[in-house]
Amino acid sequence: MAWGFGLKAMFVTIIASFFLVIMGMLYFMFTLWIVKVGASFILPEMWNAGKIDGSYMVIAAALISAGSMIASSMQRQ
Repeated sequence: MAWGFGLKAMFVTIIASFFLVIMGMLYFMFTLWIVKVGASFILPEMWNAGKIDGSYMVIAAALISAGSMIASSMQRQ
C-alpha cells in the first residue's frame, strides 16, 4: 500500500514539475516580448540602428522574471 502511495506522489510531482517548467518558459517569453517592445518605444533611434543587443534584453527579462518569482515566494500568507 505504501508503494502505491509513493508512486502516485512521484507521478503527481513529475507532472507538476513539468507544468511549472512550461509555465516558467511562457512567462519568460512574455516578459522578453515586453522588454523588446519597451526598448523599441523608449529608444527608437538605437533600435533602428541595431545598437541594442539581444543579450541585454534576455538579461533584463531574466532579472524581471527572477525578481517576480522571488517576490511572490516571499509573500506573507
